[in-house]
Amino acid sequence: MDDTNADALFAGCRLVVDALDEIPSRLVLQRAAARCGIPFIHGAVAGWIGELMTVFPGDPGLEALYGGEGPASRKGIEVELGVSTPTPAAVAAMQAAEAVKIIAGIGEPVRNRVLFIDLAAGTTCSVPLGPGGGAG
Repeated sequence: MDDTNADALFAGCRLVVDALDEIPSRLVLQRAAARCGIPFIHGAVAGWIGELMTVFPGDPGLEALYGGEGPASRKGIEVELGVSTPTPAAVAAMQAAEAVKIIAGIGEPVRNRVLFIDLAAGTTCSVPLGPGGGAG
């Protein structure tokens, strides 16, 4: 998938769930979802930490986290930290919950903020995304 075929792949879809492992591909996915007018559910993992957010067209999203086109590296900190076995399952479950909430029209999506989950500490933290393209 790339900018030339993503729109056709999403025709008829109600949302897009990110299960990718590199930032540039995630940015392509988010841009395509925005062009198609559908929400993008982002999830990422590194070590015992997971992150989740749902981006509706026009919302601050990955650019607010990574800036513009993202970092020079295609991979994130997971290259150094590795990934604990339960972390992807926890983030995937939360992404599935976001999808159900959107499709069923119940609850509030994790929108205009990023939810960080620390499985080692057993904590969560929600960080709002600022309108100027940075966490704030």
